Amino acid sequence: MLAFILRFAKKKNSFRDINPMNTINTSSHKKRILLLTHYFHNHVGGVETIAFNIAKNLATNYKITWVASKLDSFNLKDIDEVNFISVPCSNLLEQYFGIPFPLWNPFFFFQQFNLVKESDIVHIHDFIYCGNIIAFIYAKLLKKPILITQHIGLVPYKNPLLKSLLNLINKTIGLFILSHSDATVFYSEEVKSYFTKNKVFQNSIFFIQNGIDTNVFSPCSKEEKVLKRKNLGLEEKKVVFLFAGRFIEKKGLDKIKELASVFSNISWVLVGEGNINPKLWKLNNVVVFSKVNRETITDFYKASDLLVLPSKGEGLPVVIQEALSCGLPAITNKEIIDAYPQIKEIIYTTENSDIDSWEKELNKILESSNKIESSNLVKFAKEHWSTEKCTDKYNKLFMTLLKKY
Repeated sequence: MLAFILRFAKKKNSFRDINPMNTINTSSHKKRILLLTHYFHNHVGGVETIAFNIAKNLATNYKITWVASKLDSFNLKDIDEVNFISVPCSNLLEQYFGIPFPLWNPFFFFQQFNLVKESDIVHIHDFIYCGNIIAFIYAKLLKKPILITQHIGLVPYKNPLLKSLLNLINKTIGLFILSHSDATVFYSEEVKSYFTKNKVFQNSIFFIQNGIDTNVFSPCSKEEKVLKRKNLGLEEKKVVFLFAGRFIEKKGLDKIKELASVFSNISWVLVGEGNINPKLWKLNNVVVFSKVNRETITDFYKASDLLVLPSKGEGLPVVIQEALSCGLPAITNKEIIDAYPQIKEIIYTTENSDIDSWEKELNKILESSNKIESSNLVKFAKEHWSTEKCTDKYNKLFMTLLKKY
C-alpha cells in the first residue's frame, strides 16, 4: 500500500521539477509546520518533552499546529502561537498493558488530510503510530516535505510475541517510511544503527541531540536542597534515590522494586504514573509522586542524591539529561552509553542488566569516596544540550527542506 502511494506520488511533478521562480519566498511569511506526536507534553514521556521544547523555541519563526491524543486526565497548557489539536482516542493499551499506543478516532483522519494540505512541512515524531502513518501517506500524496524524528528502535519487551511484532513493524513499515521521508533525525547512535545497518536510505540522515533548558534544569545550593526535601516531605539526612518516568515494564520498574527491597535504608522517590502501581509494593522506604508537571520536576532532581534508571529500548532518555544538568549523578544500563558514548565518563553504568550487577554498582557508589563531581555534569550539559543549539539545527533543517519544495 505504501509503495503504491509512493509510486503514484512520483508520477506527479516532484519538488525537483518545480521552478524556483514560481515558489513562494520562504522568508516572506511564517511557514506552517504540522507537528505530530502520540501524546502532548503534559503526558509523562521523553518524546512529548522533546517535541514541546522544539515547538516552544520555533514558535516565533513558524506557525505550528501540534496534533496529539486527547486525554481527559491531562490539562493542556498552550504555547503562544502554537495551535493545539486534541484527537479523541482510546488509551486502553497504556492503561492496562503499559504500551503507550493511543488509538485515534478514525473519523479524525478526514480532518487530518486538510491539516496536511494546509501545512508547508510535516514533522513526525516516531513513525509507528496510526496517525503518524496516515500523515506520512497524505504528505506523500500532497507533495509536502516530511521530517521524521525517530526516538525508539526495538523495545526489549519480555513478551516474545510483542517484541517480535515490534521488530517486524520496524523492519518493514518503519524502514519504508523512514527511508522515504525527506529527512530523518536520530539522537541515539543505537537507534540509528538499528534502522540503517542493512538499509540504504534515499533521504538525508541527521544526528541532532535533544536540547534542554539549562536555565530551568540547573544546580542548587546545599541550603536549597534541604528546603526542597522539606517541601517534598523527605528526610533531610537520608540518602535519596530517584526514579522518574512512566511506571511501565520497559522502564525497569521490576528492578526498582527489587533494589528498593535490598537497599531498605535508602529513601526511594518514584515520580510518574502508568499501569504498574508501586504503592502496591507496600515498601516503607518507597514514596510515590504522580501528576507531577514539568514545572516542578526539577524539585525532585535537586532534592535527590542519585537518579536510578534501569530502562531499556531507549536512546538517551530526557530524564538523564535533565538530572545531569541539575548536577544529579545518574546510573543506568550500559546500552545508554552505546546510544550516546559522549557521557561515558560522567555517568554510572552496569556492565550487565541483571539485578546482581545493579546491587554491586549501587554498593560501589555508596561506598566510594571518589564520586562524580556535580560541576562536571552541569558543565557538560551546558556545552552539549542547550535548547538553542538543538533549535538552531532543526530550524536550519526546516529551511533546507522548504527551499527544495
